[in-house]
Amino acid sequence: MPPVYEIESDTASEQKVDSTYWQKLEDKEGKWTFEQVSKEPLAGKFHIKGIKAEGVDTNDVQTYWHRYRFKNTMAHEAKISLTSAVDFFDVYIIKEDSSVEHYRSGFLQDFEKKDGLKISGWSGAS
Repeated sequence: MPPVYEIESDTASEQKVDSTYWQKLEDKEGKWTFEQVSKEPLAGKFHIKGIKAEGVDTNDVQTYWHRYRFKNTMAHEAKISLTSAVDFFDVYIIKEDSSVEHYRSGFLQDFEKKDGLKISGWSGAS
């Protein structure tokens, strides 16, 4: 798992999370589900940027899974948005009680299915 990125403020208009705080997994066929990448053997294939995962073909990949760990260190609920300039952008949040929240966005996502700031490719969460 990547190291925890501590959210100390939610007032910045934009803040980039350094690549040391996330891992990626290439999904060459674009068919894996959240449940599949959350468990072994796929969960063990996530890797840091710049290092190729053993046994993973990275040629012609269109779908990537990214894994972050965020911790809210503020005294109030954090209001954050994640974005990516992609056709479909799904964000899954595993809460402290192990429940999962799913947010959808992306340039080609149906407007009615988008969560967060619908005029852009942002997906919001609290």
